[in-house]
Amino acid sequence: MSAADRTSGLLPDVAAFESEFYGGTLADRLDALASSTAGRASGPDIPDLLFNSGIAQSDGSVLVSMDAGMHTRNAWAAARARHHPNGRAQRGEAEGTARALAAAQSLTLVCARVDCNALVHLPAARRQAIKEGRDEFEPGDGCGSKTCSRGNFRPGQFKRNQYRMAAALELPSGPKRRHLVKWPESLAAREVLVQTARAAVSVATATRAAMAPLASSLSSP
Repeated sequence: MSAADRTSGLLPDVAAFESEFYGGTLADRLDALASSTAGRASGPDIPDLLFNSGIAQSDGSVLVSMDAGMHTRNAWAAARARHHPNGRAQRGEAEGTARALAAAQSLTLVCARVDCNALVHLPAARRQAIKEGRDEFEPGDGCGSKTCSRGNFRPGQFKRNQYRMAAALELPSGPKRRHLVKWPESLAAREVLVQTARAAVSVATATRAAMAPLASSLSSP
């Protein structure tokens, strides 16, 4: 979808929905989903517009824009124009910036390689694709498993990261919570499909089960 098709950072037919539910940024939208019924695309906390617009998918995942809404952009512009008697925060250190970075860092994938299925940090997958000069994701991007790490497998670090991400997927809310998302169509995609809390917990459970043999081998004398 081109920039011309957008009105305020969301799909055109749900622009009005932004102020009612999603708020102005990715962080606001993820917080709103977390505060809804178990983070699922159902229940009285989410207006019918969510379903009528096509944002809610048949499997319960929810399409969320990563772009800031127009009213949020206007608020940022107004804040920049105001006088700040105590000075401005250093570049990259403002509270809003920290929230934005935390939201982006919370996005978690399942490795697309058929024989892997490890948890993957979306920013890590993006970094690998960019480093290799691609604008599309490939199976194995960002994955630290033995199958995907291309001879640089670090079992102890991999185990710790998998357990940490699995635990964060199970958190109901809070700054350390992770969100399970589906693989974006490309690096240029400006929306992510956030999966249900139930799906996230199921994936976290499967991850722990898959880590058990590795954990056992690492603890053996």
